[in-house]
Amino acid sequence: EWWRAVENSWWRQPEGTSSTIVGREDHPVVHVSWYDADAYCRWKGMRLPSEAEWEFVASKMKPGTLFNSWDGSFPKKNTLEDGFLGTCPVNSFGANLIGAFNLLGNVWEWVDDPHPPHGPQEIKKVLKGGSFMDSKDGSFNHLIRPSTRMLNDPTDTSNSIGFRCALSVKSERIDL
Repeated sequence: EWWRAVENSWWRQPEGTSSTIVGREDHPVVHVSWYDADAYCRWKGMRLPSEAEWEFVASKMKPGTLFNSWDGSFPKKNTLEDGFLGTCPVNSFGANLIGAFNLLGNVWEWVDDPHPPHGPQEIKKVLKGGSFMDSKDGSFNHLIRPSTRMLNDPTDTSNSIGFRCALSVKSERIDL
């Protein structure tokens, strides 16, 4: 059974009570809801990026850049062409042209854009980038590319959902 709920999974125990983040301090934090990601970013004096900001940064990949994805027959066999079965350290594949790491693959990332509800009780938030369980060619799950998006309940968490914080930079106007 591939998709299953694992009791007591949270960011410190990503695979349940017998797991730990020891040795994974350089991996993305996972099992974080949109609300927790938003609160953390605000606590750090930052914010979640907008979808447009996220896509702009993700589009600055160097030609031939590798990223963490499922290689092989999903979900039966991952050939580990990228070297990883699950998440990988955030700097595993080098920075893109503007210095950001691992925007594609690895984990889906929450962004701040709301999604218009389709019903009176529906609240959805946007995830970007795909994860280690998605494909480079779109043959299964999601096609990993900068424009890839998924809608999720903001309370959802999983071992393939994380986030990054953004910082607003104030620019000073120079009069000549």
